[in-house]
Amino acid sequence: MKRFHGETLSVCILAAGVAACSGSTGDPLPVGSTRGPQPDQAAPISSADDGSGAEGDDLAPAGELNDDTSATEEELRPREDDSPLSTLPFDPTGGDRANGLPLPLQNVTCPSFEGLTWHDETPTAGADLGNAVAASCDAVYQVGSTTGAISGEVNSGASDAFIRKVGQDGKLVWGAQIGTSANDQATGVAVSSAQCPTGSNASLYVVGHTSGAIEAGQHKGSSDAFVVKLNANGTEAWRRQLGTAAVDQAWSVAHAPDGSVYVVGSTGGNLAGVSPPPTSGTTSLFVAKYSASGDLVWTRQLGVNNKTTIARSVSVGADGQVYVAGYTTGALAGQPYAGGSADAFVARYSDSGALGGVALLGTSLQDQAFSLTTAVESGQTVVYVSGTTNGNFPPYASSTTYDAFLAKLDASLTTQWIRQTAASENVSATSVAVVGGSVVLTGETRRDLDSDAPLGSADMYLREYSAAGAHLRTEYIGTNAMEAGQGVAVDPKGNVFLTGRTDAPFCGHSFGGGGSDALLVKVMKGCRVDTPDPSCKPATCNGDPHYVSFDRVAFDFQGEGDFVLATSAATPDLEIQIRQCPVSPGVSTGRAVGARVAGDLVEFHATGALYVNGQPTTVPSSGALALAGGGSVYQSASGRTVLAWPTGERLALRPRSYSLGLYLDTLFLVPPASVGKMVGLFGNADDDATNEFMMARDGSVLSSALTFFEMYQDTNSYADVWRVGAAQGDVALIQQGTPCGGPAGPGQPAWLNSLTPAQRAAGELACAGITDEVIKQTCILDVGLTGDPSFAVSAQEAATDLASHGQGGPIIDSPRSVYFNNFTGSIGPEWESIVTSVTPLGDRTFLGQFGNETAHLTLDELAPHTELTVSFDLYVINAWDGDGPFGPSVWTASADGVELLSETFSNTLSTQSYPLDGSLAGSGALEVNTLAYPYGDSVYRMKLVFPHSAPDLALDLSASGLIGLFDEGWGVTNIEVQGR
Repeated sequence: MKRFHGETLSVCILAAGVAACSGSTGDPLPVGSTRGPQPDQAAPISSADDGSGAEGDDLAPAGELNDDTSATEEELRPREDDSPLSTLPFDPTGGDRANGLPLPLQNVTCPSFEGLTWHDETPTAGADLGNAVAASCDAVYQVGSTTGAISGEVNSGASDAFIRKVGQDGKLVWGAQIGTSANDQATGVAVSSAQCPTGSNASLYVVGHTSGAIEAGQHKGSSDAFVVKLNANGTEAWRRQLGTAAVDQAWSVAHAPDGSVYVVGSTGGNLAGVSPPPTSGTTSLFVAKYSASGDLVWTRQLGVNNKTTIARSVSVGADGQVYVAGYTTGALAGQPYAGGSADAFVARYSDSGALGGVALLGTSLQDQAFSLTTAVESGQTVVYVSGTTNGNFPPYASSTTYDAFLAKLDASLTTQWIRQTAASENVSATSVAVVGGSVVLTGETRRDLDSDAPLGSADMYLREYSAAGAHLRTEYIGTNAMEAGQGVAVDPKGNVFLTGRTDAPFCGHSFGGGGSDALLVKVMKGCRVDTPDPSCKPATCNGDPHYVSFDRVAFDFQGEGDFVLATSAATPDLEIQIRQCPVSPGVSTGRAVGARVAGDLVEFHATGALYVNGQPTTVPSSGALALAGGGSVYQSASGRTVLAWPTGERLALRPRSYSLGLYLDTLFLVPPASVGKMVGLFGNADDDATNEFMMARDGSVLSSALTFFEMYQDTNSYADVWRVGAAQGDVALIQQGTPCGGPAGPGQPAWLNSLTPAQRAAGELACAGITDEVIKQTCILDVGLTGDPSFAVSAQEAATDLASHGQGGPIIDSPRSVYFNNFTGSIGPEWESIVTSVTPLGDRTFLGQFGNETAHLTLDELAPHTELTVSFDLYVINAWDGDGPFGPSVWTASADGVELLSETFSNTLSTQSYPLDGSLAGSGALEVNTLAYPYGDSVYRMKLVFPHSAPDLALDLSASGLIGLFDEGWGVTNIEVQGR
């Protein structure tokens, strides 16, 4: 056996768009019915419900679909050169290729769907087939057969087994070819550990069958089963051959946590050490247990006299039990046989080889299980089985074509549900795997499995169901030539890998010309950008910029500089930073994003420039850029650049231009695993809209919406909390380009009331098509301020994203500024009094100083609202007596004649009524004696929230009971009125 290293795979990666590729077409598979697809429905049954019947109906021979779907028992039994595709009840290659006719290579389209990261074709001068696949944290292992020579290898005979290790980025690590002068093929593969760091040094177990001597001197006759152990660098540890004089084949292998290895298949003889003795005149399933060092621990055989039983798949459950699936033509282990050509079965063995149970899944026709996997749900082991049937599992309609089925069983082998997927042409289901809380399967189809529309030729497919059996999605991986799915595996990060075959140059790859090439595909499971995805929470940043958090809280953030947009406690290799640059005193825009994507540093700028680990690069318009750490960057169908984490998160970025320059719109989607584990400007995704504004990295929150002062100007402002800086322990992720802005932030908020009537009319016209009122108001503001109607396109996309992802619900608008003044500049006619003062230290300016006077503010033509928030800093100056003998010293605020606040305040030994009656002087104050007034002072940060819907506001601030201006005075600053 040789190994080859370091070859870079040719990768044609498609996540969006259509590219012209060479390929081939073929005739349709035999059609036995024009019946269209039936809806996936629940079919709760148990093995006891299958009934019993005659055992005389047999399978159609491989490659043929007879009208009566019958065949002889001899035709069902294995042949020594069987491949996984040849044992299907129909020939998935079909058509011209099967007839040896040349195939046209024009008008070939390539697959395109979100998550399709890369694909690889292994061309040789012979026929190549990918049979099975296994995945670890850092690599994927593909096994199959070839009549040619995989790169750098030499073919030993008619057909050799091959093994390839490919990195998460699609680059070949090493490959090997195992063969004799006879027919050999690999049919199954397992890794000893999928998790890192152990997965990087995992052992690899490969099984198959050979007509020669894979293990020297051990060929028993006809075909034998074999298992080979290799380490992660491709060095072989040992090989074993298991056989009799009859046909013996291994189809699947599983690794147990204790290091044991289980191999399953079929035998026509009596394997050494079998207990109990095999049945006569039959093909039986076998289960063989090996130690990690290659010692045969035990072998078990199970069958029915003069019948055929074949084990096709094995999995070790978390409960330590060994689960086996396949098909039988008799009443296996005494279970009721449905009476058709074959029934699917699931068997359970203990680690000592004791048979714990058998369940048959059958109809009156032909049912075969080809794959099985186990999972843990609610602390219990469950089993998923996939295969084909041309019968009908209730409540599905009967069929004369072959359908795919997926069944879920519990650990006692009681069926929980069955899903049957039909089309008007044959559909196979050859492999199944669990990813997160769902299950995926692959196979081959010529028809769309939901609409029954023709696909143009046979395609590999990926179909996903929830644990409850709900169909989630189906993707098709194929050209106008012939493709078939044969194996599927999932790595610990949720990446899905598929293998099978293609009969043409697949999307730019070279074609070997030997009839078929092995195909390997990586699909990143996760949130979908351009497809409605209720499972993922969205957060958006658009325009100048307007934010909507994971929990659907809308707010504006005009901070200037680099900020933490989102980071995750659940995913250490996930952090996103955004650079915002000022456009005007009250407006900034997003100019660049830097992200840590599974160990890789990715930057994207509003200019369209992309950097990976500091190096400039590009994303193919019709493909994806695979990253070394397992992530990727691709173009979505809508033209957005998408950063994809292997844990499912997606960051979609769209550069936009407007009259004043460039900016970025941002959509970030997180899967359910991230709920409650995010922090940053986008919030925490904990389904609680009341705690979005975290005022410290430790998660402390401000329960109410932020004022402009709290957002940008306070000593511990919201902007400062999330500003990227060494003091916070941050590493800057945006390393290219020129930093912009600084700690000063915007000088004032931008609000709708600042627009002129003409500006507002222009905004309302451009944004008329936006139905969400919150997004519409932000759109009007952007268009009005800039005069550029293109901001309506940005707002509409944000509204669509928020409506199509997550669980929906209304967007909760934060109070938005309708007025702000810190009195450092001129005072408009909205105030009756324009008196301002400076504190003794000269560092603060405020409206006042007042005595027993009223400061009156009038605002008119307010935007539609139902609530107002009035916030300000109240300066209580000198010797206020509160509740004392020279009082009471009272300060009052009212709106439209309705009293909002009336309390006594004290800077002496007297008590005060704020915040509670009888409080000590200075209670509830933000600052005490910091303004340097001779008789004391205190600063109170006030926030008054009250219902209000009138278009005008009359706000009165006043004091009473004060002795004299120089003994007791007051003033206000940082006054803000917010509406929503």
